[in-house]
Amino acid sequence: MKYFPAAFSTTLALILLTVLAAVPLFAQTSPLPAAADIYPANSLKGAGLPVLAADSGLGGSLRLRPRLEDLSLPFGIPDSIKDKELRIEALALLPAGQAYPRLSQKAILDELSAILCSPESLTGLEYWSASRGKMRLLYETVYKIDSKSARKPVNIPSRADAIALGPGGSLEFLALQKDTSFGTNVFGYTLGRGGESLLLTNENLTVLRYLMLPFVNPGRMQSRLWVIPCREGLLLYFISTIESINIAVERTIESAENRALALLGWLSREALKTGLGGEIELPVNMKTIGAGKP
Repeated sequence: MKYFPAAFSTTLALILLTVLAAVPLFAQTSPLPAAADIYPANSLKGAGLPVLAADSGLGGSLRLRPRLEDLSLPFGIPDSIKDKELRIEALALLPAGQAYPRLSQKAILDELSAILCSPESLTGLEYWSASRGKMRLLYETVYKIDSKSARKPVNIPSRADAIALGPGGSLEFLALQKDTSFGTNVFGYTLGRGGESLLLTNENLTVLRYLMLPFVNPGRMQSRLWVIPCREGLLLYFISTIESINIAVERTIESAENRALALLGWLSREALKTGLGGEIELPVNMKTIGAGKP
C-alpha cells in the first residue's frame, strides 16, 4: 500500500490496491466497461487500480474525470473550472456486491437511480471535523420539498419515477438540507440518466451562511456525482466547486474534502444495502490518508 503526502493543488491521496471482481466470470463476460479503460490516465500507476484518489485546488483542468463518453447523458461535466473557484475531486471504486453479477446494466442503473433520488437518506450523515478532531453530524435532516418558498415535504420524484427514467431523460427536484455548519438551505437537484451511467448535480438556491455571515451566494456551490457501473463494481466520481464571498482556502479545502468523503461513504453504504456494492470502509479523513496513516 502506497500513500502520497497531502499537498494543495496536487493529488492528496492515492491508495493503490488491486481491485478484484466479485465474480471472475462476470468480469470476463459483462458488457460493462472495465475500470482500467475508463480510469483517468494519470491515476493508472503500478499494478493495481486506485480504490480512492482525490485532488483539489483553485480552478484548472479536472484531473480525475473518468474517460467515459456516455452520449445518452442529457448533460455532462465540464473539462475545467474557473480560476476563482475552489475545486474538490474524489474518485472511488466500490467492489461489486452479491446481487451485482446477476443484474443487467439497466437493472443496476434503475436501482442506483432510486438511491440518488432519495436525499432523505442523507439525514444523520457524519463527517470528520478537522477542527474538532472527531466525527461530527453533517446533515441534521434532509428531505424533498415542493418549492423554495413553501418548503412542504413531498415524495416527488418517487422511487417509481426514478426507476422509470430512461436514457437521455432527467428529473429535477428540490431538497431542504439542515447542515450543522451552514444552517437550513434549499438545494436544487437534477438527475440525468445515460445509457451507461447516472449523473446527479446540485447547487445551492439560498445563501449559505457560516457563523451567521454570508459565505456562498446562490448558485455558487455546485456538486456533481457521476456513477458508472463497470465490471469490477461501481466507479464514483465526485466534483464540487465553490465560489465563496470570503474564502479561507486552506480550511475550506480540508472541510470540503472530508464532506466529499462522507458523501462517497453514504453512497457505498446505500449500494451495500441493495446488494450492488460490496463491503468497503472508505476513509473519512483525507489529511490522515495523505499522511500515510491507517
